[in-house]
Amino acid sequence: MTPAETWWRRIPAGERMVAKVCDDLLDGRSVQIFPDMVWKEAFLEEVFAEVRNTDPSVMDVSFDGADMEPGARLLDIIADRLGFAFNFDGSLETLVHQLQVVNSSHIWHMSNLSGRHLKELYGLIADIARRKAHISIVLEDAAQTQTKALYQIRMNPTPLDAHYFAWTLLMEQDDVPLLEYAAILCEELSGGDLPRCAYLCSQIHEVLQHPGELCDWASGEMVQQTVHLAQIRGILPMIEKQRLMFIDRLKKRINRILPFSDEYGNTFTQPHEVELRHLVHFRYELLLTEEESALLSYLYEARNELAHLRILQEDEIRQLSQTIPET
Repeated sequence: MTPAETWWRRIPAGERMVAKVCDDLLDGRSVQIFPDMVWKEAFLEEVFAEVRNTDPSVMDVSFDGADMEPGARLLDIIADRLGFAFNFDGSLETLVHQLQVVNSSHIWHMSNLSGRHLKELYGLIADIARRKAHISIVLEDAAQTQTKALYQIRMNPTPLDAHYFAWTLLMEQDDVPLLEYAAILCEELSGGDLPRCAYLCSQIHEVLQHPGELCDWASGEMVQQTVHLAQIRGILPMIEKQRLMFIDRLKKRINRILPFSDEYGNTFTQPHEVELRHLVHFRYELLLTEEESALLSYLYEARNELAHLRILQEDEIRQLSQTIPET
């Protein structure tokens, strides 16, 4: 499955957009798709496939402005294409009547229209809406319009959408370390740009090792800052989870040193209140094994690195995925 197919078929934001436009078209509403929409062709394929699955009787007809005679009226061109040109009087009323005779609902897909044909189309859309004819129009054009009967469709993915997209793409790959952090990293480095996000996911191992070499759209300093932010979002929670797991394993031993006060005058009476620095300080009283002590030191040092705006390397990050050793 391509990234475009994944977005439109498996990501809720993409699926909802396909379903919404499909419903609009089947309800007789016309829509405008802007040419710079990401994965526009795949989107339209999904929409028309959904329309056909929902109502196989609907006919979708494409009209490319590049093939239209500049001086011809748009409605005449449409009638000729639909096979109604014989004795056609040039009115929408007649065309709608002919469609009713053959009991046909239509979706007209318009693209590359000239300024003249575009102006005609705006009037045609408004007239179709007033008549409540069984005709919907999909217009591909970049121009803004005040035509109320034409609904403008735009893609506005949120960071959460991009994160879920990255997570879904990475799930299809083998041996991706720390999936949640990897998804956050691709989301942050892409800046919400979905094709960039897909590219980074396809190169995830290189991204984890040398993100600056792949992100040529950002300065080295910006990449460093973004990686650090991703580590704050994706790795600090892992460190906190490991701290709580560590405390759960050592709860009986920790209870023996409670209560105590630290150098700032704070008093600690419950195991879950104990911080990594306290565990390091009391490591000998807690009778840690060599393996436990090594893991505790790593957690403590990793947290300090992030707190001081430094970036953890891939080999350091991988250590976080290990489990607390059994005792």
